[in-house]
Amino acid sequence: MSEPELDDIVRHVDGQGWRAWAACRGGNTADWFPERDEGTSDQAAGLLRAREVCAGCTVRADCLDFALAQEAKLVGMWGGLSERERKKLRLGRRRAHLSSVPD
Repeated sequence: MSEPELDDIVRHVDGQGWRAWAACRGGNTADWFPERDEGTSDQAAGLLRAREVCAGCTVRADCLDFALAQEAKLVGMWGGLSERERKKLRLGRRRAHLSSVPD
């Protein structure tokens, strides 16, 4: 069975219009969603390609907002950030929110 195209994955993720403008549409799925056990230079090169595409994407912020709203449900690169980077960002936002709440 062949891998789904990235635009097929993006198209079915949600009903938001931003996905139609995503720079990753039609891209190599493996770049954004590498196998967890690969850990190879090919995987690193793929993630670098994904980051470069995300960096120039006009809907990157929308993509990242969508991914952050999903908590830990999404794997791979979304909005230019990996799962680990999104987790750190979420934790930082929670800490900042908690520290701004009066006692």
